[in-house]
Amino acid sequence: MKASEAPVVVEESFDVSLDAVWKAITEIEEMRKWYLYHLDNRVDHFDDGRKSLGFNFETIAANEDILAGRQQNSMMLWSNTNRFQEHMERVKERF
Repeated sequence: MKASEAPVVVEESFDVSLDAVWKAITEIEEMRKWYLYHLDNRVDHFDDGRKSLGFNFETIAANEDILAGRQQNSMMLWSNTNRFQEHMERVKERF
C-alpha cells in the first residue's frame, strides 16, 4: 500500500461485550481460545511468512528509517500512526 492510497478499513461486528473483545486481543490465555478458519476448516497453525514477530519487524524498520535520515516511514505515516493511537485511547477509555 502506498502512502498516497486510501487506507484499507476492515470492520466486523461481534455479539459480545467490549470487555470480552479487549481481553481476547490483549490477554494471551484468552487469545488461545480464538481460532482462525479457512472456509469451514479450523487452521491449527498459521504462518504468515514473517521472519520475526510484528513488533520486532516494526523496530527494525524504524531503526532503518532513522539510520537513513527519514523522519517517517513511507508505509505508515505519522498522521496515520497518531490516528490509530487516538482510536486505541478511545477504546481503552471504555474500560
